Amino acid sequence: MTDETWIDIATTLAEGIRAMPIVVDHPDWWFVMFLDGYVSHLNPQALEIYANHKILCVKEEGDASDTNQSYDRHVAKADKNIIRKSLGSARTTISQNISIRTFSSV
Repeated sequence: MTDETWIDIATTLAEGIRAMPIVVDHPDWWFVMFLDGYVSHLNPQALEIYANHKILCVKEEGDASDTNQSYDRHVAKADKNIIRKSLGSARTTISQNISIRTFSSV
């Protein structure tokens, strides 16, 4: 993701957060949004957009996201195991097809 993309997303996301139920009823409240350490998340223009909408962005350290984010800690591990198994099957099938074609064409 580029800085320009994140700036575009920031405007839409900030407006959406401020329009959420309960939040919309309290325009003086600040909303806190936790972000990972991805470089574009620290773009000053995007941070200004969030601040103008009373949204405080808190950055996690890059090495902490797998500890602090429940998806990374639990669900992602299972997802990655399924992906590895699926990719293993696909690799085997693809390599067999390539071997057959290469052998057949000789």
